Amino acid sequence: YGNALRYGQSPDADLQFRIMEDDPYVNVGFEDGEIHLASQLYGRYNGANIIAAASVGHHFGVKWDNIAQAIQSYRPSNQRSQELEWKGHHLFLDAYNANPTSMAAAITHFSLRDQPNKVLILGDMLELGTGTEVEHRSILDLVNRYQWERVFLIGPVFCRLQPGPDRFESVEKMQQIDWESELPRASNILIKGSRGIRLE
Repeated sequence: YGNALRYGQSPDADLQFRIMEDDPYVNVGFEDGEIHLASQLYGRYNGANIIAAASVGHHFGVKWDNIAQAIQSYRPSNQRSQELEWKGHHLFLDAYNANPTSMAAAITHFSLRDQPNKVLILGDMLELGTGTEVEHRSILDLVNRYQWERVFLIGPVFCRLQPGPDRFESVEKMQQIDWESELPRASNILIKGSRGIRLE
């Protein structure tokens, strides 16, 4: 591909970046860190999105100062890596979409954050076909590797594979609990699931 522009963290990339920081937000460096792209995106996995956006901008002649300003000013919305406050709790709402890769990345990153009272609210991943059960088991194995204050699972697949308290077939059933008394004070809550579960 004669017109291809290779970008990323690989040494053979035409545009070489590196992730410099990912707590609380992911920051990316270019040209050995001389160009610093700070963001308001949490999650190391969002570094790939920043790198892609910066590479496209650079390819089309956008100045690095303008690229850095655009990335810094972008604040997530529409349930994509969105941060919200609710009654003294900090929410990470990432419920626009979910697949095994994005779910695992979000859970892993959240587990590494230096924050107290971590709570998971996870919804089923839809449209996985014959791999549905295997992929959901894999996510449950990952969840069980870490310590959480509470883990809420929503959807028929998660409920079938790991029955017990804090399991709900639907959001409507989950809404019946008294969240203010159930959640630890000043919780940090990751909300992740497929759009069809309607976790928002």
